[in-house]
Amino acid sequence: MLCKVEEMERLTVEKSTYAVFTHKCSVERLGDTFKCIYGTWLPKLDMDQ
Repeated sequence: MLCKVEEMERLTVEKSTYAVFTHKCSVERLGDTFKCIYGTWLPKLDMDQ
């Protein structure tokens, strides 16, 4: 089931640094995306730059 715009909420977050990832594969491959983010990308991230 797709989300309906009228059911979405707006959320204001504090100014900070965020990462946004786009998952273009099927939902069955979502776990692979999470593994890549948390297992590869995030451990290599240097927040002091």
